Amino acid sequence: MLMKTINVRELQRNMKAVTQAVVAGEKFQVLKNARPVFIITPSFVKPVKKKHTREEFFVALDKMRFSLPKKERLSENIDKIVYR
Repeated sequence: MLMKTINVRELQRNMKAVTQAVVAGEKFQVLKNARPVFIITPSFVKPVKKKHTREEFFVALDKMRFSLPKKERLSENIDKIVYR
């Protein structure tokens, strides 16, 4: 993908559009007085995950618990050791 070139004034006027383009993966070289000043590139930070309800959390927990092999169920192994 080619890097687009814009000047500082364009960046100031179109900050929202430039931000959306960067989020979409575009790169920009910013010029001031026809000289390169800096480059804007996507950071690819992990997207924020949606928050789950309490019920969704416990359903996922149960799925994890029952999908593990018997020897990897730590809480059951601990109970066997402690309460023999």
